[in-house]
Amino acid sequence: MLTAEEKARRSPRYLVSHWHPEALGVDGIPARVWQGRQLHLEPTLFYIVDGGREGEDYDFVLRNFGVLSPVVSMKEAFRDVPHTEVSLDPVKTGEILTSLSAETRRPITPLQLCRMFARLGVATEYDPLGNTFHIGCGDHALDFLYAWNRGWLGPGWISFSSLWLSSAKTNDPRFMEGAAKAVQHLYWANEGQKRVRLVSYSMEQPRLEEIAQQWRGWLHLPITAHRLTPEEFPSPKPEGRNSRMALGSPLEDLPTVTTQVPFSESAGLVSTPLPPYRPIAQSQQGWMVDLDLQFHPDRYQHTNSRPTWQLPRRSGLGWLFFRGSAFSRIAPGGQPSCQVTVKDPALQVHIPSDREVVTACLAPHLLRGWSIGDPEAN
Repeated sequence: MLTAEEKARRSPRYLVSHWHPEALGVDGIPARVWQGRQLHLEPTLFYIVDGGREGEDYDFVLRNFGVLSPVVSMKEAFRDVPHTEVSLDPVKTGEILTSLSAETRRPITPLQLCRMFARLGVATEYDPLGNTFHIGCGDHALDFLYAWNRGWLGPGWISFSSLWLSSAKTNDPRFMEGAAKAVQHLYWANEGQKRVRLVSYSMEQPRLEEIAQQWRGWLHLPITAHRLTPEEFPSPKPEGRNSRMALGSPLEDLPTVTTQVPFSESAGLVSTPLPPYRPIAQSQQGWMVDLDLQFHPDRYQHTNSRPTWQLPRRSGLGWLFFRGSAFSRIAPGGQPSCQVTVKDPALQVHIPSDREVVTACLAPHLLRGWSIGDPEAN
């Protein structure tokens, strides 16, 4: 294995960079959610602060609502938006359930906030059992996995789609009644049919029926109980072989700008679009900009065809389009992509020649920009 010194001695092409660009942070997400609110569903964000405790109550809050670190950047993210701060030092599960049940506006927990920007990226077939509220019970590892993944696999139009209960909590009717009031308040805020499914990998069917009967009295909703086998892991099936992007996916919400850019000597400036949540102006947070570039319009002036660049994923190809940037690539869709920061109002784009493209695919070391200072390549 080559060491850093050996790579530096052989060629700058192998030089290890000690400066790493900062990825786009999540500081602006709470403000973005508040700015995009609907008048009849104004949210209240719950900032549940991690107190470093462990135990059944902490696990219940962590798996069902999520917790956030008490760092300065996270406090600043919630500072300018209406929110309710809840401390888990000590953990008071009953107070959290009461606060969620008494909230007059739409409550959004940290876990719900994450799921808004982490949804399943494909359209799925209709699943009558999947489009219900799920109550997971049990302490088996599969119960934990199902509880964690339910929000990802559930329908996108249900913001609060599951609740996990440990075996000990299912033996506490007073606690379950408080949890039922919170579920009734959160789940009834959604549209569509209201049905509940109680599932478990570790509990027997008769015990699940007893718990379901208790919840029917609290929620006044149809509830079915089902014991899952280890071979089962209910998940929605993709819609067809070539699934389209799911409606409401965060990828569809990204800013898209269509513009005509004048090029001089195969180079031009493209304005940089901002992400949905704007990063802090003084930071070095970066994000990727994918360019859907028209392929040599002058070659297709007298046709109805308007092809775009569709490139193989080769490291040298990204550099051809962005000569001034070291952080470029070819996106999975074949588009050239480059990293920008909030301090980059425009992106310089270069259209390479056909010969440069072929050379970058077959022999990238022959390109001038890649062979500077490389005695072996020269």
